[in-house]
Amino acid sequence: MNVDEPVLKFRNYSVKDDRITHEKQAAANPPKYEQPVVEPEADVEGEELLLSVAPKKPNWDLRRDVEPKLAKLERRTQRAMITIMQNQQQNAGQEVT
Repeated sequence: MNVDEPVLKFRNYSVKDDRITHEKQAAANPPKYEQPVVEPEADVEGEELLLSVAPKKPNWDLRRDVEPKLAKLERRTQRAMITIMQNQQQNAGQEVT
């Protein structure tokens, strides 16, 4: 085998072709899982931590994103109400005379 060629390592695949030179690698041994022990006092502190991380109002980001659009809509609504009231006053003035 030439030093310049890369060494192929097949961990989960056995090569059927004899022309491919490869190095067998042992399967990985993951560490054993141990169930964590939860203490009641530590759990209360964890809940307090979760409450401090969570936003106070769940829709605060929606309000932040919609705020400029609502402001523009409010201005348009106010202008429309003014024009309607002006039209009503003009119509009332025309009916009297």
